[in-house]
Amino acid sequence: MFPFQAVLGRVRGRGLAAGPGTLRVPRAARAFTLVELLVVITIIGVLIALLLPAVQRVMEAARRAQCNNNMHQIMLAVMNYESGQRQFPNSWGIVASASPCPPSTSGTMVTNPTGVSWMTLILPYIDEGPLYNTIMTAPASAYLTYSDGNGYNNSVAAQTPIKSFTCPSDIGKASGVGGSTASMLGGGFASTNYKACAGCNWTTNLDTTAVLTTTPGLADPVKGQSQVAWPTGRNSGSADGLDLGNGLICRGGGTSAGGTPVLTLAADVRDGLSKTIALGESINMFCSWSAWYWFEGTIGTCGIPLNYQNVWNRTANPPYKPYTPLTYATTGWTVNMGYMSRHPGGANIFMADGSGKFLSENIDLTVYRSLATIDGGELVSLP
Repeated sequence: MFPFQAVLGRVRGRGLAAGPGTLRVPRAARAFTLVELLVVITIIGVLIALLLPAVQRVMEAARRAQCNNNMHQIMLAVMNYESGQRQFPNSWGIVASASPCPPSTSGTMVTNPTGVSWMTLILPYIDEGPLYNTIMTAPASAYLTYSDGNGYNNSVAAQTPIKSFTCPSDIGKASGVGGSTASMLGGGFASTNYKACAGCNWTTNLDTTAVLTTTPGLADPVKGQSQVAWPTGRNSGSADGLDLGNGLICRGGGTSAGGTPVLTLAADVRDGLSKTIALGESINMFCSWSAWYWFEGTIGTCGIPLNYQNVWNRTANPPYKPYTPLTYATTGWTVNMGYMSRHPGGANIFMADGSGKFLSENIDLTVYRSLATIDGGELVSLP
């Protein structure tokens, strides 16, 4: 075959020849009209709008599962600590004045730098032994400032973020260091989203008219009272949920003149480990007392309704107004030490036996508070 015949064959194969010796010019491709282009763009936009909420729900479900796993690991550490020490880990520290005393500010903390948090004690049980070994817990007077040539450096340890102590949904503190939490030695405390349950007795009762108790036939033991002074169980009649909580782990603060740590044994949990809340979530942006190293920054209370800042949209004191994060975090300690989360509809909680559940923010308040006591004698179970 001659070369020109081969070329002609390839041209014919492309549809460019109508017959022997006749070439045909190819037609130009038909373009989209403006209307067609706009229709396609509109359809794509609608599809994205339909798919985006589903993608966001899947992503939030994954974050909530990771949060649940973080809390599960913490509770395993708590249970292993209890198995080895024959008591649950406890918090304790020196506070500015006699009980009941509000949570201290950063200045008070530096002035009275003495104490230990329960989260510090469980570090060896969550593969954070090297970090734990940099913390000198004795002498107590060197709580924040101690460092030496042997590897101890308490201030550096206190500013070290721990991934498993941070909820992935709390994007406000993604770094793990609380920018709005109380400052310490010129730096920020490493924050925590998870706090032990101090109980339900509390200095402020947000249920004075029992409007948050909806279960038929369930009596509200603090109806009409200005404080949540639970009538039964540990520290009955006391509203000091910070230092004399009726739950598993409270702040346990005392003055420089003396204070006794509040210890809890498994045998003390007479309501049952599976019916006693041990751990819940918090949002660091809304609570200045959120730091794993700090004995004041690792406890929460069920005396305040779950997700109170979301559901009720209030500040700490009347007249109730829409909250702002800064005001809520710095001035509303009687409200912002309650449990709250970024998860829509509720928060993860874990019981003292290590079992976890996503708890609805619409839970009956009296049931919620009853689950926080270790020996109140209430006949309630998780809903």
